[in-house]
Amino acid sequence: MVTTNNIDITSLVGISQLHLFIYGRNNVMRLNGIRLDICKMLDNSQRKSLVTMLYKGIMQTDNNLPKKCPFERNTTYALRNMKFDASYLPSYLPEYNFTYTGLFHANNVNSFEVRVIGSFCSINHDCTGLARHNKSVDPRN
Repeated sequence: MVTTNNIDITSLVGISQLHLFIYGRNNVMRLNGIRLDICKMLDNSQRKSLVTMLYKGIMQTDNNLPKKCPFERNTTYALRNMKFDASYLPSYLPEYNFTYTGLFHANNVNSFEVRVIGSFCSINHDCTGLARHNKSVDPRN
């Protein structure tokens, strides 16, 4: 949740980093300095991309976000039950685990941090390694 206090937020920008751990490989792809302008994202890009997937995930939550900037003063905004649909990503992307970290600035003031850890896997395929881990610690075995 974010509370805006006594001023309207006319600019909400995140500077982010994304680390991709591609399934079956030992290297990490690091994307640093990704700029996410939330006000522009609210304009709703239809091109398949990570930003579109984030936008769709955010807008399909139980939320009270405005449809466009500014974010109103003295308002608490919340996102609940967020889910991401990989169909908004380009089909050529491989399966991977990821860590996303973003520092967000409201009206050029450092305001909050978002951290998301997750995976994109094909249906019926666990690319996270969790099934292997859970099986090895299952007390019934």
